Amino acid sequence: MNPIYKLFFFLPIISFGITFLFIPFSKLLAQKFYIFDTPSKLSIHQYPTPRTGGIALFIGFCFGSVLLYYLLNNIVILEFLFFSFLFFLIGLYDDKFNLSPYIRLIYQIVFCSLFFYSFNVIKIINIYYLDYFLNVMLYTLFINSINFWDGMDGLAASTILFYLIILLIIALFINSNLIFGSSLIIIGAIFAFLIKNWHPSKLFMGDSGSYFLGSTIFLLIYEAVKLFPYDKSRFLFWIVILNLPFYDAVFAYFRRIMNRKPFAYGDRNHFYDLLLFKNIKQIHVLFISNIIVAIFGINALIVLIYPLFGIIQFSILFTLYLFYTIKIGSLRNF
Repeated sequence: MNPIYKLFFFLPIISFGITFLFIPFSKLLAQKFYIFDTPSKLSIHQYPTPRTGGIALFIGFCFGSVLLYYLLNNIVILEFLFFSFLFFLIGLYDDKFNLSPYIRLIYQIVFCSLFFYSFNVIKIINIYYLDYFLNVMLYTLFINSINFWDGMDGLAASTILFYLIILLIIALFINSNLIFGSSLIIIGAIFAFLIKNWHPSKLFMGDSGSYFLGSTIFLLIYEAVKLFPYDKSRFLFWIVILNLPFYDAVFAYFRRIMNRKPFAYGDRNHFYDLLLFKNIKQIHVLFISNIIVAIFGINALIVLIYPLFGIIQFSILFTLYLFYTIKIGSLRNF
């Protein structure tokens, strides 16, 4: 093992400790400024719940990222942290003041555009402006997909853990210390947060947490895609690794177009909602969802090692997912 990896294993311990210590502080902020998620027709929870867990998560991640920067002396770590901070601020403002979804989307697109103005665009069709547009669209959609996925106790946080485990393995394959170290930092913070977010949840990550984590995970995926060795399979690798929450968000927007609803219109047709409507317990829904996430994650690893076989496998898996989600009503309007 590379000696630097031995130091990396202190990172999740530090991020866990910092996040855990700041959870009471984040709950105090929720009480002082009344940042609560009150139950509505789109909610699963029954009582007002603090939605400031993202503050503790972000602080834990910041401490870990600064330490990782000193270990690697890689300025990209701080640049990624800056962009995730921008999305954290949007989410925090939204948690408190319920920002208009259209204004929120404009900010997201501007920040995503700024990122790809500053960093290389991943080539998809080799026409720069179209590639730029597609990169920005994927970034924006992925951030919102994590936000949509944060609709049930422990779901978004546990799903992110599966993302990170896959990213850890990928980091070893492509020899990326940045991805490996950053993934460990977030894993530590997520475990601390799950202590309060497990069903029945006493703390939500809020939009500040889901936007910041969505941005950070996407940037790590971007780094993995950038280092992916096979040019012809790079875009497929990107789509496979974006995984179930991303596909669910695509279905959500497609459903709203079909039913002539605005993009900001909320509904209860997400994958986990439809399983709950079948009277499946929350813990079982969480287990089923994360098993699917793990399967698509393993498929991403196969695409990395055996591209052709991975493409065939993904085609089968996605077709099965497509038929099942349509069958259980993902395109209907409730």
